[in-house]
Amino acid sequence: MRGEQVLLGAGHVGLWGEYFSNRHPVYAINNVIAAVAALTRAPAGRFAVLELGAGAGSATEELLARLEQAGRLGDLTRYEVTEPSTFFRRRAERALRSRFPGVPLSFSALDIDLPLDATATAAGEFDLVFAVNVLHVARDLPAALARLRERLAPGGWLVGGECIRLFPGQPIAAEMVFLALEGFVGVELDPERRPEPGFLTPEVWRRLFTGAGLAPVELVPDLERIRDLYPFFNSGAICGRRPL
Repeated sequence: MRGEQVLLGAGHVGLWGEYFSNRHPVYAINNVIAAVAALTRAPAGRFAVLELGAGAGSATEELLARLEQAGRLGDLTRYEVTEPSTFFRRRAERALRSRFPGVPLSFSALDIDLPLDATATAAGEFDLVFAVNVLHVARDLPAALARLRERLAPGGWLVGGECIRLFPGQPIAAEMVFLALEGFVGVELDPERRPEPGFLTPEVWRRLFTGAGLAPVELVPDLERIRDLYPFFNSGAICGRRPL
């Protein structure tokens, strides 16, 4: 039996949703960091957001709540929430439309592994591309990042919330579960660009974002400094800007 059948079957899908919920503080920190990083990089004035792999919508909820607190919900021209799983996408849509009525939300099944011309989004359409715990499951990560760069308007930011492996080979407890999933381990590897499946180091992320034509590339918080003082804080956001 495949890991997906065990973890995402009818008997466990509720637990899966609770794990990725903002009510689960161990996980929710990932959403908080990514949402703060995205909020501070949203352009002044009106802007459009594309979110990848939204799942049941916990990261979406966190970002929208912070935009609301900052008085910026009205600046959204479009927020495209994408999730390939019909079950999770519909669940997210019900919750988010109820919580944020009037916000220009749309929902679709965009897949991070599909070519740009196979999706409903156009090049240069978004000021912010937002993804939490999604990028590391792209089968061909360099190609996926290059496609996401093309979705950004000049000056727009790609913000990827990720569990960060602070040092090569560092064990991370959450991987014990995810290693059972083909989508987590079944990725294309490269000694320089993608040396291992799953969670990646700051250095690898910087190379990947730079190689996709994003600059500058920033880590939030500064995990390259934090790890020298406390080598067990693994939550962060990698942020890269499409040059003007």
